[in-house]
Amino acid sequence: MHSIFSALGEETRLRIFFLCKEAELTLTDLCQVLAQNQPRVSRHLRILRQAGLLEKHAIGQNMFFRAVRRRPLTLNLIDLIEKHAAKHIHLETDTLRMHAMLDVRATYSDSLARNVSTVEESASFSAPSDKSAFLMLASLAKQTGMIGRWLDIGCGSGELLAALAAYCVEAVGIDRSKERIAIARTRLTRAGHKHCSLRLADLCSIPSPNESFDFITLHRVLNQTEDPERAVTEAARLLTLEGTLAVIDYTKHSHTNLRDQFGHRWLGFTASELSNWAMIAGLGVKKHTTLSGDQVDSHLMVFHKNQRTQ
Repeated sequence: MHSIFSALGEETRLRIFFLCKEAELTLTDLCQVLAQNQPRVSRHLRILRQAGLLEKHAIGQNMFFRAVRRRPLTLNLIDLIEKHAAKHIHLETDTLRMHAMLDVRATYSDSLARNVSTVEESASFSAPSDKSAFLMLASLAKQTGMIGRWLDIGCGSGELLAALAAYCVEAVGIDRSKERIAIARTRLTRAGHKHCSLRLADLCSIPSPNESFDFITLHRVLNQTEDPERAVTEAARLLTLEGTLAVIDYTKHSHTNLRDQFGHRWLGFTASELSNWAMIAGLGVKKHTTLSGDQVDSHLMVFHKNQRTQ
C-alpha cells in the first residue's frame, strides 16, 4: 500500500500512470508526450512497475506499458484519477498531446488496413455466421455477468474485441501478426476501449500463467493452425475453473480453394473433433450451434471448465 501511494505521490509518475491508463504506450511515446528524457522516464516506469501499477510487454522490438487493471485497489485508483483529471492541468494537456500522437500512428495502421482489406472483404462468405456468432457471444456474456479477464486468441484486426469489449473488466488480444495488431490497436483506441491490450505471441505457446482468464475465444483460428488440438489444449490451460471457452470455426467442407485464397490449413472440423479435443484438455461441452454461411457453415461451440471435467 505504501509503495503504491509513494509511487503516485510524484507528479511525473502520476502523469505516466494516467497516460498508461488511457492507452498502451512505449517509452518513446511517453518521452514525446511528457517532453522528458529517456533515463528520467525509464526510472519512473521502473518505480511504477515495482509498485505493481504498470505492466509491460514486447511487440517486436517495441516495449509497451499499460496500467494494471486487475487488482481492486488499482481499479479504485483509476476511478479516482479519472474523477480529478479535469482539475489537473498537466493530465488534461498530456491527454491532448497523446491523442495527437496516436492520430499520427493511426495513419500507419490505416494504410496497413487497406493492404489486408482485400483478404477480409473476400472472406465475406463468413460474415453472416460471424454476425450471428457475435450476437450469441454477447448474449452469453450478458448471462454470465461482467467477465473479469477475457483472452481473444488470434484476434486479427480486433473486430471481435471491439464487439464484446463492453462485457469485460479487462481484455487481451493476441496474434502472431504485428500488422494486424497495429490495426487492432487503432480500432480499439478509436472505440475508447482503454481496458483492452494486445500481445504478439505464438497461439500454441502463450506466455501467461495457468488459469489466467475467465473467458477465452478462438474465432476462426483453428483452421489456420498447424496443430488445432494443441491450440485447444493451450486455451484450456489458461482458463480458470468455471471459465468458458468459445470456439467459432468452419464445419467440415470441400472448398479446397480456401487453402489458396486464405491460407486455411484445414477444411473445417466436425463437432466430434472439437468436442474430443476439448474433453482431452479437461473441458465439457456446454452448447453447440450451427451457424449458416453463404458458402460454408460454422460451429459455435461453448465449453466449460469445472472440477468434474478435470
